[in-house]
Amino acid sequence: MKISQCRLRILEIPFVVEFKHSTHTRSDVQTILVELELESGEIGYGEALPREYVTGESISSVKTSLLNKVFPAVKGQSFKDNNAVFDFLDSFENFIPDLESNELCVKAAFELALLDAIGKAQNTSVLDLLGQPKKESIEYSGIVSAETPAVVEHILKQYQALGMTAVKMKVGGDLAIDIQNIKAARVLLGDDASIRIDANEAWNLEQAIQNLPEFMEYNVVSVEQPMPAKNKQDYPKLLAFLDGRMHISLDESLCKYTDAQWMAGNKGGTVFNLRISKNGGLTNCLKLHALAKSNGIHCQLGAQVGETSLLTSAGLILAAITGDGIYNEGAFGIRLLASDITDTPLQFSKNGLLNIDKIRSLPGLGVEVNTETLEALTSEYHTDNSAIATQ
Repeated sequence: MKISQCRLRILEIPFVVEFKHSTHTRSDVQTILVELELESGEIGYGEALPREYVTGESISSVKTSLLNKVFPAVKGQSFKDNNAVFDFLDSFENFIPDLESNELCVKAAFELALLDAIGKAQNTSVLDLLGQPKKESIEYSGIVSAETPAVVEHILKQYQALGMTAVKMKVGGDLAIDIQNIKAARVLLGDDASIRIDANEAWNLEQAIQNLPEFMEYNVVSVEQPMPAKNKQDYPKLLAFLDGRMHISLDESLCKYTDAQWMAGNKGGTVFNLRISKNGGLTNCLKLHALAKSNGIHCQLGAQVGETSLLTSAGLILAAITGDGIYNEGAFGIRLLASDITDTPLQFSKNGLLNIDKIRSLPGLGVEVNTETLEALTSEYHTDNSAIATQ
């Protein structure tokens, strides 16, 4: 198994609806796609959605690193067996010494493409390459963006019609409106529904301590990233204040493995939000999951807004293999994207469920890419000969 060619695409995909949270509004998505071709002809696809406010990476920086650092180093790399593949991924940062520790989207896009190609070469799903699933079906949560009460109610009614009983609601703007939206969710979805909130770093410690008790009145079970990642010293203080009444889920504060070590060692949160793109791929996420488990910390499957079915498949694999995620996000497919890169998008159905048989019926990541659609969505295309000058 030998890598013969490396290619990169930037895709631009409009959304069906706008998505808002406390710091950003999105009506479309730009995503990085890596294509790795093996000497035997199989092509693997990998995806990453960089966010500067999360890992510090941008579309431009990921593109430059892949073309200048990764592609020259990996072209011609051969693997005698699967153990060699996983050893290579485990030492990826050492193999490419110029790679910075925060270039996690760079690794994610490359890793997924390599695993997809290897799986196709062996006519095996990536799920089976990584281990035995503990769950056959994953239940996904609805996500409610930071909108007006009228829009939020409309979104909630759509989830209600699908029979979904878990939602995450974006908050952090106007507290009165946030509470009004939480009330609507509780009324529409019922007393037993799992409702959590995501503040996207909107508050400082004082504000979080002041605001969170109001959400507790409506049995909100978790708050995600209430304070900026740079204020990590405040997370143990907030966790002590909450005293088990509400989970703290770590997202922007949990990118690198060292972030997870600090939070676990200093009791900064009770849930690790694992996102394939943000955390550097499937193998990195599995390491984070193992660290969380050894420290009595829960995990949830997170997702970047605007993922295609490639990242959805990777997330589904992670959720199935670990089997103990307390919440699962993503798998919106063409409920959010105006177009996906496959004719059969991976997306949740009734009750928020998505079965893993959809990704075991095909080799690799289980996503059959429509190359015509891929071309139509491509705004930039680069080969492994397209080095980019850096300043």
